[in-house]
Amino acid sequence: MPKRCELDLTRYGIRVYGDSQALDVAKAIGSDDGRYLPYSELAVDRFIGMAALNRIVVDLRPQLQRWISNRRKLFRRIREADRAAARDGFYAHQVAFAERVRVFPFQYDASETGTGKTVSALAALRYNDVRKALIVCPNIVKYQWLDAIETWTDLRPIVFTNGSRRQRLEILERFEAAEKAALVLNWEALYPYREVLAELRLDAIVADEFHYARNRKAKRTQALTGTSGGGLRARIQIALSGTPFERSAADLYPFFRWCVPDFFGSYWRFAFWTSNVARSPWADVLEVKGVRDSEILADMTFPYMRRLRLEDLKDLPAEVWKFVPLEMDAAHAKVYRKVAKQLKLENPFYAIAQLRYLTMDPALCEANPYPWSGDTAKVEAVREIVGELSHVVVFGVYKANLRRTLVNPFLWLDGETPEATRREVLKAARRGGRLYMTVQMGSTGIDLPRCPYVVFAELPWSYTQFRQALGRVRRLTSGRVVYIIPYLKGTIEERILAVLRRKE
Repeated sequence: MPKRCELDLTRYGIRVYGDSQALDVAKAIGSDDGRYLPYSELAVDRFIGMAALNRIVVDLRPQLQRWISNRRKLFRRIREADRAAARDGFYAHQVAFAERVRVFPFQYDASETGTGKTVSALAALRYNDVRKALIVCPNIVKYQWLDAIETWTDLRPIVFTNGSRRQRLEILERFEAAEKAALVLNWEALYPYREVLAELRLDAIVADEFHYARNRKAKRTQALTGTSGGGLRARIQIALSGTPFERSAADLYPFFRWCVPDFFGSYWRFAFWTSNVARSPWADVLEVKGVRDSEILADMTFPYMRRLRLEDLKDLPAEVWKFVPLEMDAAHAKVYRKVAKQLKLENPFYAIAQLRYLTMDPALCEANPYPWSGDTAKVEAVREIVGELSHVVVFGVYKANLRRTLVNPFLWLDGETPEATRREVLKAARRGGRLYMTVQMGSTGIDLPRCPYVVFAELPWSYTQFRQALGRVRRLTSGRVVYIIPYLKGTIEERILAVLRRKE
């Protein structure tokens, strides 16, 4: 006679009632102890299928049946919202996001960089009768949000500027008194003013670059999401980020803790559902990596998360890739080989940095004992390429290396550039010219949609930084973009390019 087990919905997941054999089946699908399944209809279907193979009959309790029925209705409504048409100057996918928010008010737009997530969020505010909104963003994009709010909504933008505590409290009072307003503040201001912000009457909260809140223990994450209690809440809560998780799918936990704090349980339960959890070989701790089951993760997050790829949008421009392999001359190759051999026993991070200086200019490499003067093939090639272009962005990793490639006239942007100067530089760069910028600076919140050329004087190791830098230029309404990557054969640069291709 076949065995029987039951599935019921609880605040901690889908509870499995049954013997050890049924719990073993549940553990294989996505639970740390076998008692719970993820909040996924697909997980239920898989459990039923595996249980049948083990001669186990599964009964679904009424509460779980109602949840599945309601979930199917929600899925249908969201799919209908995704078919919205363009209107009022918004693209179709931006109106679709606004309709998604109307159906389900907690949304994470994790579309790729360049798809217009900022305008999508503002479309959601406009079409969902939002009168008071809080915009949380990195400091570098604060004034871009001000411009976008004025362009796309009827809200009065108010910036939470630097100043004394009294001045900031006056800004909050002005926001409270306004009939329709959007308060724009940076992530760093969240924690110090968390108690005052929690008292604001908000219709919507938009958290831009939500990957700033990946660390559930960080103070700014706690101030927004309430991972340790409290947090900011509103009728509509929107998160934006082109890189929703990096090391593991468990990076999504702060978002769900923010939107549905009593539904997804603890961090570790969520990590076991979504990621690969194993004990570290180096210490007595658990490591959380990757994605355990991408299909179940997609099913769990579908009502909350949208992920558009650049290829999905017909309005995006074409892109052209030009890889330029360069040969070192004999003198440079000799110095490179000698120094690289000496660096093998050094600290690997130090060695990598020195090798990268060595590829651009051996004089910049402090580990190089051999005299050097003049330009390398890399410097000459980058200068020649950039010198032929009148409107171009040049990315580099190390400022010293990037400065070796300067061609006059030029614009410069790095992490030390003052905010006022940064705004003027970006305005000038949008009109034309040669903009030199570190990759770290170009990974967040810079919009240069009409620049037709991008040159990578150096490539970053991080694929996320690389894609973010590409997205500064290839955006909606821009023209064709040409990416030019000159690299030295037989050096660490060739290795970095191979790593980026593999990560892609």
